[in-house]
Amino acid sequence: MNMRTCYHRRIIRFSSDKALAMNKKVQKQLEVAKKKLANLQQQLSGAKKQPDDPADVPRLDKEIAAVHAEITKLKSAE
Repeated sequence: MNMRTCYHRRIIRFSSDKALAMNKKVQKQLEVAKKKLANLQQQLSGAKKQPDDPADVPRLDKEIAAVHAEITKLKSAE
């Protein structure tokens, strides 16, 4: 019986270590996505102030929507 308990604890510890590693990975992906979002929002603001290329604003809107979707997906995976 003690062997099972010991074996079971090892599995739990391994599982929690794996979960922590996955959590760190998701946190890093979230951090990168948030930085990308901030950059895209700055670009969009600049494109609206100085419309050199009229295709920039819709393209940036689509990219921002995609990053928002990625952030939502990552938050739900956490």
